[in-house]
Amino acid sequence: MPRRILAALAVLTLCSIMPAHAWDSNGHKQIADIAWAQLDAPTKAKVRLILMAGDPAYRPRQAGDAGTREAFRRAAIFADDIKRNHETQYESMVDPMNRMWLPQPDPSDREQERCKTWHYYDTPIRAGADAPQPRPSNALKALTHAREELALQQHSGDPDRQTQCWWLYWTEHLVADLHQPLHCASSFGHYATGDAGGNGFLLGIPDPGRPGKNENLHFYWDSGIGHAVAADPATASDYAGAPGHQDFEDVTRKWSADASARPSATDAHNLDIPAWIAEGARLADTEVYAVAEDAAPAPEYDAAQAKLCKRLALLAGARLAEMLKQSLK
Repeated sequence: MPRRILAALAVLTLCSIMPAHAWDSNGHKQIADIAWAQLDAPTKAKVRLILMAGDPAYRPRQAGDAGTREAFRRAAIFADDIKRNHETQYESMVDPMNRMWLPQPDPSDREQERCKTWHYYDTPIRAGADAPQPRPSNALKALTHAREELALQQHSGDPDRQTQCWWLYWTEHLVADLHQPLHCASSFGHYATGDAGGNGFLLGIPDPGRPGKNENLHFYWDSGIGHAVAADPATASDYAGAPGHQDFEDVTRKWSADASARPSATDAHNLDIPAWIAEGARLADTEVYAVAEDAAPAPEYDAAQAKLCKRLALLAGARLAEMLKQSLK
């Protein structure tokens, strides 16, 4: 069987067995921490009230700003954790939420379970006119709805804080997701069926989590914020290379002081989600896929990735802060 057909079948298999992460745990926590540093005191107080009503494992563990800041970082990974964790206080909500834009999930497609389709919007790139469009259940709908529900609860007069916290978790997570370019696009340049946001695009470097297998482009970019922290002389000492072992607050302080990487006020206040997705797809097309399949990324590619991911982390953090200030005012 020709290699391209085998590869296309492999992409379909990957779609059914691989969780759709955007940024690893450290990346999500770093973006949340950048956002926290830009929130005003009234918004922080409201966030604490909401987090205290959420799942016990994600509530602040101590009083004061430090405890809430740490919980806010952990809250950013809740949406990934529920893919495997069936024991949160929200378990009864997961399936009804999953069916919001997917009334009859296909049991043979594991992407159609536990809100996994909420994490991305597969804009077809390098594709013909007949390329499939994004799934009807997607990150654009999910983040738009999360933002609206967060605000509706806040302005209701008698907010259901537990439900509001569900939407806070998703708002944190999805703002970050949509600043990972491969959660905004699927390339049809190599495979007729698309590559599932780079999951089917294999690089020539070993996958640390799968002995004997090569890393795919999606995973490489999920790790991009960690790469950026490790590559930056100002923050390299803050990176330990393991989830939860990064000096997030020091990275926030140092990166936020870098005027060359900070977003403009216009960009930071831009809450046009479709525009974010369009820009992510453009970056995927022009920057992310500038690497050869089955090859190790060149040093120049690594350096460009680190620079871009630092900028995207700061941009996502600024936009998350702005979205929360507007939704909770």
